Amino acid sequence: MEYLKQVVAKVQSPVVFAHNDMQEGNILLKTHTKSNEDRICLIDFEYCSYNYRGFDLANHFCEWMYNYKFPVHPYFTVAKDNFPPKDKQLHFIRSYLEAYGASRRGKLAPSTGGYSGEALRTSSCFDSRTAISSMKVSSPISNCTAPSHPVEDKLLQEVQTFMLASHLFWALWSIVQGQVSSIPFGYMEYAAVRMDHYFEDKAKLRVDHINKRKSEAITDEM
Repeated sequence: MEYLKQVVAKVQSPVVFAHNDMQEGNILLKTHTKSNEDRICLIDFEYCSYNYRGFDLANHFCEWMYNYKFPVHPYFTVAKDNFPPKDKQLHFIRSYLEAYGASRRGKLAPSTGGYSGEALRTSSCFDSRTAISSMKVSSPISNCTAPSHPVEDKLLQEVQTFMLASHLFWALWSIVQGQVSSIPFGYMEYAAVRMDHYFEDKAKLRVDHINKRKSEAITDEM
């Protein structure tokens, strides 16, 4: 826990109002709407609170790996290959920065997949796994091979760091739920999986890289 607290402090992720449970079951895709801006609907806000921006982003990406529709015990499956690669993370992040920049200007974000210099100078968290993989966008994901901006690099580093926080949070949550919940689910199995992923991702985390990125990144957000 002390290790995680120290690493989170290094990455300097801003605090925002976060959903904290951005898994696929809480992201609905509406089919009868006139614009892309109206197609995504978030539900289940019981875990909403102020939290680090990096947690919401990392937690959403982690959820790509877990499927909770398995019909028999433990009622979930894991597919680590589903974790979004860098190009899809950048697609999400660039859409997020554009939407955030537009909201700061009091405008709806254009559905172009690009973003302005103003969006690069400000930042915070949402889009959706469903939107990236199912919705048609005018700027394809392949365009995300363009060199990343320092603000984008900072967000990617936040994701890598807060993946540990996501794994640890849901592992502890699952242990508690295993004692008090009557909902059929393999809580202890899920806790074990999330802890395995915590230690795997911890081994990959470059703390010296976090320090380097912190010094290079634009820090004008919020």
